Amino acid sequence: MTSGSASGGWIWPGRALFRVQSRAINSAYATEYAAAPANRKDLFEGTVNVHWKVGVKLRDKPGDTGFAARTGDTKVYLATNASLTNLKVGGYVNIRAANSVKFYESMNATGTQWPLLNLHMRQ
Repeated sequence: MTSGSASGGWIWPGRALFRVQSRAINSAYATEYAAAPANRKDLFEGTVNVHWKVGVKLRDKPGDTGFAARTGDTKVYLATNASLTNLKVGGYVNIRAANSVKFYESMNATGTQWPLLNLHMRQ
């Protein structure tokens, strides 16, 4: 299922009785949303389709290659060229990371016949 640059893979959790997300349209998709047929407009709705377009890039924590922070840390290291335009003192920050195989194993969520690809995000 596609419409313009959108695909059915963007819908999360999908077309269903129960849907968790906003119906807001990101400005980057406003033109395609307006042009989409009624049965494809939902491909452009919500925040799930733009989560990779926002945010601030991170850098390695000093002395800890590959990690911007670890559990319990109170600092996250931003990339040296990170834009702070959308960050405000006292504001909230949402930090997300892909689930690891170790995380799934901790919940005994293993043993499927399919490889764990495109791991879901947690925050």
